[in-house]
Amino acid sequence: MGMARARNGDELVEFHPMLELPVPAGRFSVPLTFACVVVKHQDAVLYVYNVFHNEWQLPAGNLEAGETPQQAAVRELFEESGQVAPSLTYAGVVLLHLARSNQFELGALYTGTLETLQPFAANTETDRLMFWTPAQPISEYINEIGIKLAELVATPPP
Repeated sequence: MGMARARNGDELVEFHPMLELPVPAGRFSVPLTFACVVVKHQDAVLYVYNVFHNEWQLPAGNLEAGETPQQAAVRELFEESGQVAPSLTYAGVVLLHLARSNQFELGALYTGTLETLQPFAANTETDRLMFWTPAQPISEYINEIGIKLAELVATPPP
């Protein structure tokens, strides 16, 4: 069993804090294909509501051709939330198992803080954003993988 499982069966298999980028050849059998972002504002984590998945999740997405993981993280954060972090810090590598395709995906995880909030405009992928802490009750589904990743980077390893 992995570290967290989403309702669709996707699983957070491993998190490797600060594993160097690019990922050393032979370390994993899959290439690094996506970037994910945990950003905070006033101690709450930013989640976006993905209309395709009907869930709250962290801003994330695939790397585009010629794009570095950090560039993808900055782009996805802006595209999905309209937010711009003054800087993003690399936190580590995430290994996911996708239930529907029965495949593994490797991604880079970044963290940051939002000092000033930008206006949000709904788009075809995300129609809302929220800043959430686990102490806040919420009636809608929040992807467990996103919750676990936020938890992992909130408390750095000893």
